[in-house]
Amino acid sequence: MKLTVLCPAIRTERWVGMYNSIDKAFSGTWELIIISSKQLPDELKDKPNINLVYSRRSPMGKQQEGLVQAKGEYITVVSDDSVFFEGALDKVFADGIKEDITVMKYLEGPEFEFPRIHQIENPIQGRTNYDFMKSDYYYWTDTHDSSKMRGIPHHSPILSVALIKRDLLIGIGGWECKFSSQAVGNNDLAARLMINGCKYEIKDIVVSKCGYMEEGSGDHGPIHYAQLEEDQPRLEALYRNITDRKVIDIDNWKKTPEVWARGGDRN
Repeated sequence: MKLTVLCPAIRTERWVGMYNSIDKAFSGTWELIIISSKQLPDELKDKPNINLVYSRRSPMGKQQEGLVQAKGEYITVVSDDSVFFEGALDKVFADGIKEDITVMKYLEGPEFEFPRIHQIENPIQGRTNYDFMKSDYYYWTDTHDSSKMRGIPHHSPILSVALIKRDLLIGIGGWECKFSSQAVGNNDLAARLMINGCKYEIKDIVVSKCGYMEEGSGDHGPIHYAQLEEDQPRLEALYRNITDRKVIDIDNWKKTPEVWARGGDRN
């Protein structure tokens, strides 16, 4: 199998659209692993390439649970409010996988124009948020204050939408599940990949679009507050100084609570 798509998920109403978008984006062999306490919608129950893994752990814990069951040569992750653009993943593979990590571009939320003063002070970001997300500059950890730390190697990649070989990801232990949120877990993963000497390429291909919820609103709230109150301080403690952090235990998810305290009934 060429590709595994991992999806820690709670929004069942979005799963059909997400699945269909992957099907239109990639013509190779692929599987979708949904990790959730919810049931598949009727439209997806007969799909042979869906593996539903029951879990009520944190989003990061769910993602790692899915990883250890993955069969694809390459791993990518999708949020359940995302859709891929038609043919986008085919374009990425046709362009060639040249490095250990392939960073793919994406869009988030509606497009808006930055205030004029912001455009003057940050000309490299462009006129709109979409201009910013289409630039290579956006996909460096040191572009963002939340991941600009001494111990995170210069220009480590933002891994929100990326392809990584399964064997490489398993070999370094996957994601650290002491983090609950994928955004912070990805920053830790990026740092470890770079410390291990891995190389990456940023493809100038926008492959997907996801939703956006303002700060702690809606069902994004538990992730938002977990990231700010728990995960960000933990990341800063790990990478405040230069570190040789490279490999973690692939089964570290088993040490996390079986029911994520912030998830409540929605988990």
